[in-house]
Amino acid sequence: MRLRPYRTVDNKIDGVVITFIDVTERQHAERSLREFKQRLEQEKRLVEMSRDPMFIWDLDAGIVEWNRGSEELYGYSQSEAIGQRMDQLLRTSVPRSSFEALKAKLVEDGSWTGELKHVTKDGREVIVESHIQLDISDGRRWALESSRDVTGRASQRGPANRS
Repeated sequence: MRLRPYRTVDNKIDGVVITFIDVTERQHAERSLREFKQRLEQEKRLVEMSRDPMFIWDLDAGIVEWNRGSEELYGYSQSEAIGQRMDQLLRTSVPRSSFEALKAKLVEDGSWTGELKHVTKDGREVIVESHIQLDISDGRRWALESSRDVTGRASQRGPANRS
């Protein structure tokens, strides 16, 4: 509701002009936006708290998100990882394939699942089972990656099955 003085042609106040504007739709939109932001923040905190390595990297640039699980497995802090090219930071290799072939498959299919070899900050080689989902928005190609350390399982299979 807005209240304004009603002025005559002689510029004398001779009443009040009351204007009513329906803001119901705007209030619903604002409430929905607040709820969405709250859910998004909760999901982000959940990912940050997870002990499973999860990170987001731009196919054409570097790492943009890096959670605590990634810090624990790979040894790089979030500040050390953000902005780095994932394949260069972790010296990624793809058994029986290449990282470029993985990226091409990811772009073609929208997702990729398989084993990767990474090298940690302290030089250890780890084998992870990764699931990568491609998300394209605002002209950028985001890879959302969730990994699980399977180094122990891979070493139990023996050298004949490893690449």
